[in-house]
Amino acid sequence: MGGLESLLSSQDLEDFLQMLPGFLLVFTGEGKLIYVSENVAEHLGHSMVDLVAQGDSIYDIIDPTDHFVMRNQLALPSPTDTDRLFRCHFNTSKTVRRQSAGNKLVLIRGHFHQPPPGSYWSTNPVFMAFCTPLEPKPRISHNSLFLASFESRHTKDLAILDISER
Repeated sequence: MGGLESLLSSQDLEDFLQMLPGFLLVFTGEGKLIYVSENVAEHLGHSMVDLVAQGDSIYDIIDPTDHFVMRNQLALPSPTDTDRLFRCHFNTSKTVRRQSAGNKLVLIRGHFHQPPPGSYWSTNPVFMAFCTPLEPKPRISHNSLFLASFESRHTKDLAILDISER
């Protein structure tokens, strides 16, 4: 991705990531999270900071029933078998769970990548993944794409139950 970084500023890259129909994750073969794109909040309801602070492991953010699937996929690949395509259920925030009835099924497309020599992770390959939710996202009006907005839920007497930023 060195060529892409020279063409785009970090802000341009973040803007590009916001337009994708999913989010990016980078983690070690043991599951330690290295990078989570900010747009993960749109899909799982958790902020990037919350996910990393939660325990910093991929196993902390996926459903326990899918830990076996993840462990099998992270087994070190042979040279000809580096691409991975599998599904896992990701834990979602309370707000997202109310809207979509539970954890979110996500298609994970990724591969192992050897970091550049001299970097902290250079001795171990990292797994770079593009994660696409398989369930539809809540509808967003075209106006909300350009304006800061929030979403709220209320009881019948209009008492606030929940407020979340979009």
